[in-house]
Amino acid sequence: GQVLLASIFTRRRKYSEALKLLQEACSIDPADFDTSLALARLFLATRRYSDATQIAQKAVALRPSSKEAYFILAKASDSAGDREQAVNALRRAIQLDPQDACLHHILADVLSDLARYDEALEVATRGVELDSRHIPGLMALIKALSLVGSFDQALRCIRNAIAMSPRLSILYNVKGHTLLELGDYDQALAAYQKASELAPKNNHYLTDTASCLAQIGRFDEAFDLCRKALAANPRSAVIHDNLGKIYSKKHDFQSALSSFRKASELDPKFPPALGNIAACLNNMGQFDDAVQFAKKAIQIYPTYADPYRVLAFSFNLFISNT
Repeated sequence: GQVLLASIFTRRRKYSEALKLLQEACSIDPADFDTSLALARLFLATRRYSDATQIAQKAVALRPSSKEAYFILAKASDSAGDREQAVNALRRAIQLDPQDACLHHILADVLSDLARYDEALEVATRGVELDSRHIPGLMALIKALSLVGSFDQALRCIRNAIAMSPRLSILYNVKGHTLLELGDYDQALAAYQKASELAPKNNHYLTDTASCLAQIGRFDEAFDLCRKALAANPRSAVIHDNLGKIYSKKHDFQSALSSFRKASELDPKFPPALGNIAACLNNMGQFDDAVQFAKKAIQIYPTYADPYRVLAFSFNLFISNT
């Protein structure tokens, strides 16, 4: 009764009441699986990821045959930054239910974040084989294909997804990214504009459109869209970062640096901003400072590629001058 009532409180976001009930239930029977799983869910909902991980591990030990317990453990571990443990938990959950397409797409996303791209592609492909109409699964496959450079295949998957969900704005946004990689700027712009048309309040779509406009030299329109997005969401690190990219494209590195620094100030752990600060300082000839920012970005997100390029450039410059 207490666990059921606690679950109701959790769904209603009455977390303190739920926690009190579950702690009482745990004191009565510390080895009860349902109580442990409910407590892990509660800690996950309240972003107490270390606690959620610890309790989920207990739930898994109490019932090793529970797919849900492994799934909760994976979500908690991933949120706590332990992606290797998340991968192991998801693989165990898939062993328990090999036909679950959702588990495959979640595992593929975690593997992508670990830069294990070939594994991610294999898992995402299997997920789509299990359910070819599962849009999150298709998105995981598109991401994996893009990360291994198979943009033509990614584009075909996007078109299939759009045929199934023609009003889903994110598909057009991803289509824009993919077409941009393929160098088809006009079609990329059309895709970004379609995404903004379907979701006019999504300011990130506006800045993606702006970035595409900058690629084809339409800087005034690009700046107008970024300013419009910033007016609606002035504290968005992503929008300030995109504005910096447009300034960089125009070779206005001082203005770009100001935008990237603002993005980093708003979100100190946002790796693209740190990487872009490093690249901008590189372009301005401030190589020592560039290296420091590149190292900081890598420390926060070791699988983020751009800062490594800055370090490689600085290393080559050092070699050429010795």
